[in-house]
Amino acid sequence: MAQEAGRRTPEARLPATIGRYKVVSRIGKGAMGVVYHAHDELMDRAVAIKVLTADLAGDPSIRTRFFREAKVAGQIVHPNVITVFDMGEENGRLYIVMELLQGQTLGEYLRGHPGLGLAEKLDIMAQVCSGMVAAHGRGIVHRDLKPSNLFVQTDGVVKLLDFGVARLADSNVTAAGLIIGTPDYMSPEQARGGEIDLRADVFSAGSGVYFLLTRRPPFAAKDLPPLPPQGEHVAPPPLPPPGAPP
Repeated sequence: MAQEAGRRTPEARLPATIGRYKVVSRIGKGAMGVVYHAHDELMDRAVAIKVLTADLAGDPSIRTRFFREAKVAGQIVHPNVITVFDMGEENGRLYIVMELLQGQTLGEYLRGHPGLGLAEKLDIMAQVCSGMVAAHGRGIVHRDLKPSNLFVQTDGVVKLLDFGVARLADSNVTAAGLIIGTPDYMSPEQARGGEIDLRADVFSAGSGVYFLLTRRPPFAAKDLPPLPPQGEHVAPPPLPPPGAPP
């Protein structure tokens, strides 16, 4: 999971440990859980731990899927996919242990590099596609490829985040009734709550290419209902010449 310099969130009541891992600080919080910076004293390495929300952890079907998906995600060994080290349960809460990264999410990286050239942008998307293909080779559909789940490290290597977490609910709905995914980058079939396969990730990756070239999502849906007809019947605004030369 991702660590951003200067972005760790102070936490007055941090857990001392999660499993065998000593908690150092809280990195941040998202819709699916809290992420901590921790130290694996057995292996003597820094790690990131995502602890899932109580709503997710309390659903028996989600628990079963979590352990299955996390196990498969842990088998992906690829430079463009975040490495999963471990998984477990602490006081009824499920957690997944990942490598700790240094860098920025794609959106933040683009804001900090306004003059990024086309070659650099294409290199980023080539890395995203390489990681996606590696996951698809294991039969894993990410379901939530978006700029905040694409992480550009300080060495320029791009990592895909949250494999093994985004596919927790059969209908893409959490126990709290929230769609898993981001409408701006979601395929029409996923937005409808229908069955999806590897092609849903291809759609989202294409939306990511558009974002890289234009700094805006292709359809910019504020809610889910308008998205399917846009994605199926309405083309996104044309790419501007400066961002996409002939």
